[in-house]
Amino acid sequence: MSNYLTVDSKDIERAERMLAHLKGQAPKVLSNALNRSLENARSNAVNGARENYNVRAKDVRSTIKLQRAKPSRLMGAVWSTGKVLPLTAFKVNPGTVNGRRRTPIRVGVRKGSVEKLERAFIARSGNFNGVYARKGKARLPIQQLYGPAVPQMLNNESVVKLITDEARATFSQRVDHEIDRVLQKEARG
Repeated sequence: MSNYLTVDSKDIERAERMLAHLKGQAPKVLSNALNRSLENARSNAVNGARENYNVRAKDVRSTIKLQRAKPSRLMGAVWSTGKVLPLTAFKVNPGTVNGRRRTPIRVGVRKGSVEKLERAFIARSGNFNGVYARKGKARLPIQQLYGPAVPQMLNNESVVKLITDEARATFSQRVDHEIDRVLQKEARG
């Protein structure tokens, strides 16, 4: 997830024009609105990944980082970093260890699709179960099987479009809200 979001300069100009008589309030309003749109982008990233993949929200959210805006630095960022997820982070059936199982393991990484893994098995490694497969005909070595990384999931065109469109709309709404809040506070006292 490494796309840039540009905001409409009309929102920035409107904030500066409406708050010109209040020294230093325009940058505060803009940074608050920008931070809210960044939080919205993070939420939409989680929702977008979950629309396309059978992944838990906490697995997606834990990879997303925010760099918040400040009045002195009107820039923010949302990005995702992370390694590939083990198949057990997705939909695996059955998900328990059983050495006598003869039915193939079924894995659903993407929503609506299930694949059978004929030679895979569930084994316990450390504190969690994993999906493993043998590298050859011999008993050892085995390797753990993985699905995509969260940044790969978020790089989907529909997810990127959802995130950027919603973040832009949120920024415009929040600029209006923050301007109203500051003007009401000034009127009261």
